[in-house]
Amino acid sequence: MKDNNTIYHRLYGLCSLGMAWLTLSATLTSCIDEDLSDCGKDYQITCQVKLVTELQNELAQALDEPKEVPIRKELERALDPIFSNVANDVDLSFYTNGQLSYNEQHAIHSSNASFTLYLPANSYHHYAIANLQAIPQLEVNHKERETDLRIEQLKGDTLDPHHRAVFVGDVPMRIEDDRNQYNVSLYMQNCTGALVIDDRGFHPEEVVAYVTGLSSAFQPCDSTFQFTRPTVLRTHALTTTGYHAFHTTGFPSLPASTSAALRRTAGTPVLWRYHVLLKMDGKWTKSVLSVEQPLEAGKLRVIKAHIREDGGIASTEADVGVSIELDWKPGGDHDVEI
Repeated sequence: MKDNNTIYHRLYGLCSLGMAWLTLSATLTSCIDEDLSDCGKDYQITCQVKLVTELQNELAQALDEPKEVPIRKELERALDPIFSNVANDVDLSFYTNGQLSYNEQHAIHSSNASFTLYLPANSYHHYAIANLQAIPQLEVNHKERETDLRIEQLKGDTLDPHHRAVFVGDVPMRIEDDRNQYNVSLYMQNCTGALVIDDRGFHPEEVVAYVTGLSSAFQPCDSTFQFTRPTVLRTHALTTTGYHAFHTTGFPSLPASTSAALRRTAGTPVLWRYHVLLKMDGKWTKSVLSVEQPLEAGKLRVIKAHIREDGGIASTEADVGVSIELDWKPGGDHDVEI
């Protein structure tokens, strides 16, 4: 009986050892030789998507006051599709000596999937990437060379956030291991920030927020994030009585190790920022919340703040500093639609 959560796919490639033929009934190539090692074999690849963040628990811990329950529930509904271990699609790549040997993609709509592929017997480094087709804000570049493979943000002044998690995993497939079954664990490589603002009885006419300081690309071969160009991400806004929330999903900020190095040399490192533009009584105020702790892959960070009487945003979080520009004029440092 076929398991709906498991997908089997069999490919038969061409082996040439001196005599090969094609049958009319199927595209199956057979090899005739005393040594069949060059003929290839079936490899079974099982992909398992894994999460490190339990969304409900994280939100319950961060927003634990009774008056915060409505905005917490709104965030949970909005972020549930992101913090889900069900992948829409998976991209399978196999590299030999650093060069791409084989690639295929599948729709899976599952947290796990198995594939049986017929490949030439060889040593491979296999990479599996899930949800690429579900995230139009990302593209895969330089796929032909393993060391150049990158998952990159699209270029632009201000970008939309990811609306799904991107999962990546890899496994070496050494010919000397004499195995044909491999399990690949795929982990979330993007992350989410959520700014929750208590209006404290003030009623802003408009609030816009965006995030800066996050990575522009992920390089699977060494599991590193790159910061080759500035990344400005829009946020999605949620509103309940007394609260405004702004969440965005993208690649991580600089890592904790960088944070420690900057702390020794600069004193107070700033790794990523929330920029909040608020209009109240006809005037705009710009508040920049600078966060010292990293936003890490697979994680959710909730920052609590409130509106001041002058329209500025304040936060009591220990690792968040705030700078405020009163009577701010649109047309500043970022191309943001307001």
